[in-house]
Amino acid sequence: MTSLSVSMKNTNIPIVIESTGDFHLLSSLMLREGGFAVKCINPVISKDLERRDVRGAKTDKIDAGRLAKLGADKPALSAFTATRKEILARKQVGTLAKIREVKQTLSSHLKRSEETAQTLGFAMDLTHLKNAIAELCAQEKELEKILAEKIQPTYKTIAEETKGVSVRQMAILSVFFSGKTFTDRDQLVAFAGLDVRTRESGTWKGRARISKRGNPYLRRTLFLMGWGLALHHPEYKKYYAEKKKTGAHHYTCIIACARKFLRSTVYSMLYGRGAAAELSTVIL
Repeated sequence: MTSLSVSMKNTNIPIVIESTGDFHLLSSLMLREGGFAVKCINPVISKDLERRDVRGAKTDKIDAGRLAKLGADKPALSAFTATRKEILARKQVGTLAKIREVKQTLSSHLKRSEETAQTLGFAMDLTHLKNAIAELCAQEKELEKILAEKIQPTYKTIAEETKGVSVRQMAILSVFFSGKTFTDRDQLVAFAGLDVRTRESGTWKGRARISKRGNPYLRRTLFLMGWGLALHHPEYKKYYAEKKKTGAHHYTCIIACARKFLRSTVYSMLYGRGAAAELSTVIL
């Protein structure tokens, strides 16, 4: 094992790992800090390799072979660069997303239980459940505060100069965009899952919908930002009204505002001409 490790480091043979939520982060960090060349790929790529396989077989051994071949054939794969502090920030945002999910489930259950008890004419003591939801809310605010205190200056500037956008929301965006590079606005919008996907066949044309690729918590944050912009920012108020006149649904108009914000403000300040090379790095 020792000779293999030394050989791999000396020849710079890459280790290819699928980017699967939190699972790949610690192993990738450990290997990189051990001197190995680590490449993380989107699972969509490995899934595409599986579909191309005539046999369509899937086992751990076969999957590993596909990743190894990919690493050998594609030397330009993006290297894993996340730092310990960046991984911590990602985990904090992941915890925020899980808190929201659990809080929403518990709140809905609490409401239904109270309504059922009232209809049946019984008293139902759910004090501890209410306290648990309150604790989740407190933890959520605390994590948002921690992220906001460590926000990268450029993201903070965007929040302070844009009515309807909060520092805490921009802090969440900064974690998702950390270490990412986008060559054009469309790539940034697609990363957030707000790109419009159309379906056509002959004379038939399906309803246009957003792709919803990527992280759902990022999309939710952008949706809330779009809502805030439509309510408080003069330019986006006008943009929302114009979209609404076309007969678009309220949510469609909000998403359009979020998409416009990504394209015009976020991309221009973080990745456009004149933006600093390291703006996408979170300072913690």
